[in-house]
Amino acid sequence: MLSTVWRKRYAPQQENNMVILVRYAEIGLKSDFVRKEMENALIREITKKLIERRIEARTERDRGHIYIISEQENEIAQILTHTFGVASFSHCVKCGLDIDEIKTAVVEYVKEHRCSTFAIRARRASQHAHTSMEIAKIAGSAVQEHIPGLKVDLTNPELTIYVEVRPGGTYIYHEKMSGPGGLPYGTQGRVVAIIASERDTLAAWLMMKRGCRVFAIGKDDALVKPLNAWAHVNFENLEPTIDNAVKIARKRDARALISGMCGEELLEVLPEPCALPVFLPLSGFEPQQIETLRKVVMGV
Repeated sequence: MLSTVWRKRYAPQQENNMVILVRYAEIGLKSDFVRKEMENALIREITKKLIERRIEARTERDRGHIYIISEQENEIAQILTHTFGVASFSHCVKCGLDIDEIKTAVVEYVKEHRCSTFAIRARRASQHAHTSMEIAKIAGSAVQEHIPGLKVDLTNPELTIYVEVRPGGTYIYHEKMSGPGGLPYGTQGRVVAIIASERDTLAAWLMMKRGCRVFAIGKDDALVKPLNAWAHVNFENLEPTIDNAVKIARKRDARALISGMCGEELLEVLPEPCALPVFLPLSGFEPQQIETLRKVVMGV
């Protein structure tokens, strides 16, 4: 739930039929209790970023989806592409559950997106008087009736319209934007990242994607800055050594250390015995995979 301060100062109260539908993936595999906890964590993270950027918005949810109602869609899209736990999202037009409302909304949507061929894919996540196939057929017929010359192509359409009938309304969209996926930040415990190179930054990002809250140590805060585009990372200006990392882990109640080293490199600097487990997320990555990851994380 959003705070009272958020609702009074930032949340738009007027109705808006433009909605951003946010999907998660891995969270949906959890038990009901864990899923709700992770949904709450994801909403808190999104809400925090909205407030930090002073974006007017309101959030709602049902099972499997979060909805963001706002007129600042482009700014919110930038947030969602950098929020762990978000699998994908779509800019939608929302209408009611009545079939006539759906027909009208789909026709208007297609008019705004010029094309020569189209297809409609409908699905229901709630009870409705019509099946998914019937909804697609009825909406498609209405489109052809109001836009003469427009042809149906179910194999390779120029425009595919998705119609999702859910308990709170019907959502119409034509594209899905990708989020980073993973688990909501901070839901899987704390770790300390030893940041001495870009490889260490990438290793820290991979653990953030798995839901870990990262505390970083190092001498170059420029290597930590890219991580803060995804979630807040506490940084301490210390020599990036195992001993210093262990000290910070005890201070922050972290349970593991993170490094971008490979196994052979780590053995050269690892004390015997090490007080905490050391995770090496980049182990097994091919050079091309690391370069691809670097472009995502570092924004290059």
